[in-house]
Amino acid sequence: MMVFCLWVISFLNKIIVNNNNIYQEIINNKAKYEYDSIEGEIINNKYFIPGIKGRKVNVTKSYNKMKKRGYYNSNHFVYDDIYPQLRLKDNQLPILKGNSFYRGIAIISYYAKDILTSYQEYQEYPYVLNVILLNSSNYLTLKNSIEFGDIIYLDRSLTYEQIEYLITFYQSKGFKILALKDLLSE
Repeated sequence: MMVFCLWVISFLNKIIVNNNNIYQEIINNKAKYEYDSIEGEIINNKYFIPGIKGRKVNVTKSYNKMKKRGYYNSNHFVYDDIYPQLRLKDNQLPILKGNSFYRGIAIISYYAKDILTSYQEYQEYPYVLNVILLNSSNYLTLKNSIEFGDIIYLDRSLTYEQIEYLITFYQSKGFKILALKDLLSE
């Protein structure tokens, strides 16, 4: 009898919640804010390209959070992470590059400021294998060969003006300049 009563209460609670406007707004809008994870890649059994985690709206937690506030607001969604099966933390292979999904590149420089990754930060990633070296004698010829996900090291021979030129050039081509940690994050 007690089990039946608990079941009825649970069932009625679900009906009340399902009829709630906040709950319905969450259900109707959550798909706009969710995305699947992107799998990492193993290349030739030698190299790794990290995947990207996805996210799913946790309906119950989002509802409870918004219910306390008394209104629906997508900024108050609570998300559950969806990780790729091939995880960066489980990887033993050297990293070839970042995931091209980010549509970005990482630039490493001794003169790091703002959007550039410092050489000291780069040293925290000893498993990054493929770094493209741009210096004062090759940057004009190699600049067009850069692809999404690439990691670029700017040699000390480049002047501040040349570095500014490269950053402006890549941004004008639609590249996002990301910190190395962001380019390699899941």
